[in-house]
Amino acid sequence: MALAALGAAAGPAFADTYETNAYSVPYGTNVTVNDSALGISNEGGGAGGIVIALTDTMTNTMSTLTVWCSDVSNYLSAPASYTLDTLSSDIGASSYPALTVGTVGTTKVTQINALLTALANGLISPVNAVTSAALQAAIWEVIYETGDSGYDVTSGNFFIGSYGGDNVATVEAEADQYLSYIELGTWAANASATVEQLQPAPYGSNNQSLIYLGSSSAQSQSARVVPEPGSLVLLGTGLVGLAALCRRRAGPTRR
Repeated sequence: MALAALGAAAGPAFADTYETNAYSVPYGTNVTVNDSALGISNEGGGAGGIVIALTDTMTNTMSTLTVWCSDVSNYLSAPASYTLDTLSSDIGASSYPALTVGTVGTTKVTQINALLTALANGLISPVNAVTSAALQAAIWEVIYETGDSGYDVTSGNFFIGSYGGDNVATVEAEADQYLSYIELGTWAANASATVEQLQPAPYGSNNQSLIYLGSSSAQSQSARVVPEPGSLVLLGTGLVGLAALCRRRAGPTRR
């Protein structure tokens, strides 16, 4: 799989609409997700950075972008339609019960920014199954755990666990380490960057929302990975077990 770092690349334009043609999770780990507020129990899927092939329908240009799941309530599929927004715009939304209005919600968005900034600064490897999965787990923990401190991906109203025999203890420990860094201020947010969110179109349709760190001032984006076209086509068909938390009932892991 060919890799290319495009650190100064700008993200999608806010005014445009987009089609995802294919996706893959080249590095990740199978986990289960639990969230008592959303009524989710032992839903299995893949955690890790998601490489999407994205077409701007207004300019008919295609690019690849590494994004992260910000929505554990829905499945990810391709093709799908998206518009561009920000994670901040969903503070207080019913699908994000822990991303509450006010200081807590604002702090959480800043903490997600700090996690993605650490990735952009090379402090987290996007091409390692453990660290990629740990970053995804940490992002979910911030978005879905009640409060904006005391994070632990193994407990609380939101937590992750093993799926299909996979041992995720190392992922959990790594994720909790990342969370301690943002709580202590060791990792800080990039004030020039925004946590941008690809929203399913029409709004509320059953596909996952996806986030990345973007900036109009040529700041470093969260990460970009350019996969080989053949690999994208294969993975986009859903023939591989790691499917960007394409949520499925707990059971044998599909490879």
